[in-house]
Amino acid sequence: MTTTTHTHTFSDHDAALLAAKQNIATESDTAAKTWRAYLFSDPQAAANYANIAPAQGPGEIIFSVLPDGKVWVFPYF
Repeated sequence: MTTTTHTHTFSDHDAALLAAKQNIATESDTAAKTWRAYLFSDPQAAANYANIAPAQGPGEIIFSVLPDGKVWVFPYF
């Protein structure tokens, strides 16, 4: 059995957004949720953002993939 591990290198921009998500969610007023918009370099970075704690629930995130492979992410928190 062969196990292959794939690693993904994030741009500095993507890494900063991933690191900031928890702070943004913590500082946000949960009674006043709002849509936000972030641009990621590729689908993997966008998926990682959606799944990092606190993970988005059903209906709390929208993705829009651009022709150049970049991804707009619209989280609701």
